[in-house]
Amino acid sequence: MTFRDSLYGYLTANAPIVAAVGTRIYPDRADQSGGPPYVVYRVVERPFETLDATPPYVDVLIDATAFDVSPEGAYAVAQLLNGALGNFPQGAMGGGVTVLHSYQVEQQPEDSDEFGIFGVRTTFALSYSPA
Repeated sequence: MTFRDSLYGYLTANAPIVAAVGTRIYPDRADQSGGPPYVVYRVVERPFETLDATPPYVDVLIDATAFDVSPEGAYAVAQLLNGALGNFPQGAMGGGVTVLHSYQVEQQPEDSDEFGIFGVRTTFALSYSPA
């Protein structure tokens, strides 16, 4: 199982996020058939090999954008994402991924009011040890 698979499984099993967006959690781009609210996330991984006996790890940047019909709704979903990913406790995420640490890097609005939808993009940094 890849980190992307583990992340998707983790997000779709997170009760507060699922209560807010249902199954509308998409890697890379949103399904056009579903309406807001929804989440789109992108993952960039950078593996590190160590020179000593320390196990290898992978640094990850996750850009997660929460979309809704109002800025308040988008920020509310973004806060749920921050609760799930911003301070992930060290330990298993699932799928053989052990999170070493995580934190929120930045958060900014991505308003698109001409289309009647608002977004809040949050970037998270995370390091994990593969199984």
